[in-house]
Amino acid sequence: MMGLVFVCAVGFAALMHPRSVVASATYTGALTVLLFATLAALRGRYRTFWTGFAVAGWTYFYVAFLSFSSQTHNPYIFTNKILIYVFPKLEIPWDSPMAVPTGTPVPMALPASAIPGVMSSDETIAPVPFEFSPQWIAFARIGHSLAAIVHGFAGGAVIVLLERRARRSGMKKEGPQPGPLPDGVD
Repeated sequence: MMGLVFVCAVGFAALMHPRSVVASATYTGALTVLLFATLAALRGRYRTFWTGFAVAGWTYFYVAFLSFSSQTHNPYIFTNKILIYVFPKLEIPWDSPMAVPTGTPVPMALPASAIPGVMSSDETIAPVPFEFSPQWIAFARIGHSLAAIVHGFAGGAVIVLLERRARRSGMKKEGPQPGPLPDGVD
């Protein structure tokens, strides 16, 4: 539980200051935690938890980052919709204005009035999608890295609860169960 609180505290701090180095550190941290979870699932006292953690965490990590080669993250998962909703509300200042020629067609454009510091090449406000800002890319990478860890914790908790339920209901017997005896043996 303290690990989850620590991840949330560090995560919220990282999301408030999305920079490339913070995104790289968060991504590397999530990768490291998932690798350790995989190793812990192979041996140890809490194998059930770590197996659920590794399966759920790696699954989210793959879907979020590795299943889309042309983008930095998967735009179709619900977590991405949450990040898109939250990012403009945080009013994170941009490092520098973006120069975009007026009238450039861009997908999913926001009104430039919603993005402080965005100017076109002729100094007039132009619609620019926030997906092109370095802060958004860092913000999305941080958010998805943290979500992989949170999904891991959730997967570990669910598998432990299912294991306990199975033990209580008698569905799972401890140790190997004897099979039928061969013919002629009493």
